[in-house]
Amino acid sequence: MSTKEIPAKNVPNRNERRKLKTKENVRNAAIKTFLDVGYLNTTIQDIMERANLGYGTFYQYYKSKQDVIVEFADEAKDLIKKDYIFRCEKETDIYKRVVSRLKTIFDTYSKHKDVLKILLQCHHADEELHRIWNQLMEVPYKALKKDLTWSMNQGICRNVDLNTAIIAINGMIQAIGIYIVQNNVNEKKIEIITKDVGLLFIKAMFTKEEFPLEVWRKK
Repeated sequence: MSTKEIPAKNVPNRNERRKLKTKENVRNAAIKTFLDVGYLNTTIQDIMERANLGYGTFYQYYKSKQDVIVEFADEAKDLIKKDYIFRCEKETDIYKRVVSRLKTIFDTYSKHKDVLKILLQCHHADEELHRIWNQLMEVPYKALKKDLTWSMNQGICRNVDLNTAIIAINGMIQAIGIYIVQNNVNEKKIEIITKDVGLLFIKAMFTKEEFPLEVWRKK
């Protein structure tokens, strides 16, 4: 068999590419419709008319309109988990590390602002979406709790009640995240917000300027 005849591995064929394109069309149409008329008011017919596809095509990819939102929310959650854990691990400067952590979270709010805006509008009216919303909000909370617990045990934080500090800082992060979502904040403004929040964070919590890196790696 010649080199040209060897099938490429992990490369979608024409039919698979068509299906992926159709699914993306459905996803985009759903989000735009949710934003225009509201999630609760949207029907599958509304979505498929915007996508310019047959009604039944929707059910080749999703069971319900709820599944579309859940898929987007899961993507946002996975992104925070991945980037928050692995971003800037070699940085010892506390301010730079905190800013890097916060930037990951705020960038995620911005990148997924459409789906978060939809969830903000409707999660109280839908039990499953409320559960998804809570899971999404818990990601930075759990990461923050892990970081602050470790930092306090290393003696580089102020002697304050840990749970109170976590709740207060996480509340600030969520409030700013929602502000970014609702106001379509641009990248430059996010940079400024991140640096300011990072400064507030370290001034309120930390007594030293550097992490003990070798100990951090064993965390």
